[in-house]
Amino acid sequence: MSGRSQHEIWAANPKPASISVGEPLQMGSAELTGRRGDGSLQSEVHLWPVSLQRSAPEVERLRSLLSSDERNRADRYHSRDDALRYAVGRGWLRRLLGWYTGISPREIVFSYGRRGKPELSNPGGVPDIRFNLSHTREWIMYAFTLGRDVGVDIESDAFAEESVDNYLRFLAPAEREQIQSLAQGQRARQFLTYWVRKEACLKAIGCGFAISPEEVDVSSIPTVSLCLPLEGTEKRISVHVVDLSSTGGTRGAFALVGGEMPIRMRQFSPHQDQR
Repeated sequence: MSGRSQHEIWAANPKPASISVGEPLQMGSAELTGRRGDGSLQSEVHLWPVSLQRSAPEVERLRSLLSSDERNRADRYHSRDDALRYAVGRGWLRRLLGWYTGISPREIVFSYGRRGKPELSNPGGVPDIRFNLSHTREWIMYAFTLGRDVGVDIESDAFAEESVDNYLRFLAPAEREQIQSLAQGQRARQFLTYWVRKEACLKAIGCGFAISPEEVDVSSIPTVSLCLPLEGTEKRISVHVVDLSSTGGTRGAFALVGGEMPIRMRQFSPHQDQR
């Protein structure tokens, strides 16, 4: 799986006063059992950018952590790259959840909401860890919180160039007006900023596109107010949104239901995450 350097640098943009970069984490073996993280998830949002560039032995180690259903799903992909992305993404999700909970990655159990959003479902004394993930061809971004719903989305600049004209109709009026006021060369980048914010918000509240994207106005952040339809009634939810970007041109956003929390961009020591 070729692509950009796995040492690409990610950051929140603009950088909030409450973001920090964690010390490089030595995760060691593929199992990562008997750990309970470092305790900081109780008061922070953790973001983990993980490169999809993996050696064949690493892919096999990650694949060995998957459930039989997950391996069968990976095998159903027609594209080899799509199958590898799924296996690597799911394997690393299990590794990270194992690190936070102390459960063996192979024993992690997932359940799924009405819109297909995965949740941690292990019974008995397991922390209420909420998570979300998104990937491009080169990267996966994971977001973890304790007891707070979270969504994350990342997209490449190439996606924006291909999509801006066709997707304008999905933007809120204020967003379309802002994009149409820009020079032609600036429109795709602004579109991408709005699009990843929308996706992150919708993933955070777990309703997918049950809410139409044009009803989600993300032209002004950090606070976005959403109206969630609930069995004939509506519930207004406040979502805190932060933009993300990388040195390689990928852009993203994460959204946290409720108020702001400090953000920690987690990282691995160079080369050790290939073990």
